[in-house]
Amino acid sequence: MGDNPSQGHKHGMPMKRTITIFAIIMTIVSACLVAGLFFNLMNYNDLIRVTRDYVSWEEKVKEMVSSSDYLTEQVRLFVETGDRKHMDNYFTESDQTRRREDALEFIAERFPLSDAYTSLDNAMNESRKLMFTEYKAMRLKAESMGDDLSTYDRRVTSVLLSEEERALSNAEKASLARTVLFDQKYSSSKEKITNQTDDCLKNLVGELEEEQADAEFRLRFAMIYELVLIASYIFLSIFIVILTSRRVFTPLIHSIPFIENDSPLPVQGAYELRMLAYAYNLMYESNRRSKNRLKFKAEHDALTGALNRNAFEKVLTSSEEGNVAFLILDVDNFKQINDNHGHLAGDKVLTRVVELMRENFRTEDSIFRIGGDEFAVVLFGIDENSSKIIQNKYDRINESLTEDAKAGAPEITLSAGVAFGERIDTSLMERADTALYESKAAGKACCSFFKEKI
Repeated sequence: MGDNPSQGHKHGMPMKRTITIFAIIMTIVSACLVAGLFFNLMNYNDLIRVTRDYVSWEEKVKEMVSSSDYLTEQVRLFVETGDRKHMDNYFTESDQTRRREDALEFIAERFPLSDAYTSLDNAMNESRKLMFTEYKAMRLKAESMGDDLSTYDRRVTSVLLSEEERALSNAEKASLARTVLFDQKYSSSKEKITNQTDDCLKNLVGELEEEQADAEFRLRFAMIYELVLIASYIFLSIFIVILTSRRVFTPLIHSIPFIENDSPLPVQGAYELRMLAYAYNLMYESNRRSKNRLKFKAEHDALTGALNRNAFEKVLTSSEEGNVAFLILDVDNFKQINDNHGHLAGDKVLTRVVELMRENFRTEDSIFRIGGDEFAVVLFGIDENSSKIIQNKYDRINESLTEDAKAGAPEITLSAGVAFGERIDTSLMERADTALYESKAAGKACCSFFKEKI
């Protein structure tokens, strides 16, 4: 147990290097196997992606057909009814919703030079050409109703009618508007759009079937490869577990009782474990000292050394029973000291107050700084019969502060509130706080004792 861990035995150093190198190699191999397994998961994702993409692309193509049919429906409704909301719906679809354009852009991103894109682009061009016929129908309908054309979209008002068309009566213009939307030429254009979108879907199916076949081939190969990787990984894992159990875990298990008992570890065993125990013991001792320092800082005020608010809260929630006196003391006009003499002088005043409280109260009494210039003292084993004792301690502290003022220190006094109880809790603090307010109201520099109101 007393061996120097930095000294290796005859075979210690080669063994240390062998174990370290072996651990590095095993780690790299394991990482490669895990990376291989992760990479193979991408083949599953490819197959899923192909299926999901087809559904998305099919929906986009159908949206284009739906958008074209919607435009036709709205322009026909306008021509039939003259209700301008249908014309507004028409231009909202073509200018804002733009489902046709979105579908074309979507396909262009995936198959920019494919037959599917070409077919869809041709359908889009045909649909755009058809819109001029629809604008003309709207123009004819608007004139047939005698509407003010300045209130119509410029694409409608910019349509030029022939002399024969302008010479038609309103009823004839309305009839012509319906005719151009239902004649053979218009229907042929709609049929052409449908055929081109059908061609787009067929081409998409072809493109995606090729991708799917390729993804399926990669998936079959990946499954075989994955089985090999899994078998290798299992074998390697078992081998590593056996090796580390014999070389590392068993010696470490023997150290668990020492750790559970919060004791230093015996420096024994293999070189690596001796070094580990040696380092643990150093950290154990350092941590023990740090805990003590941190505990003190966590419960004490850095300026005055009195117990701080954290410690005070713990006392309040402890509900410890027994006769107890609770004092709250406040430095009168402390802000003026900071304003007139500076914060450094204010810090010295607070430090001096705590020093005087330590001189006048018992060692077992707890002194807290609970605020900027507010302090509390908990006196255990004290009841209301000891009021005079507390008053005398308070008077001695104020007298000492008066003597300090004569020697050149800032002139300060303390106001205090006292409450007695059978346990420490927030209720006792509130009663002491009430007594403190009475001291402040009475002109400060006095000590008041809480009395129950009858």
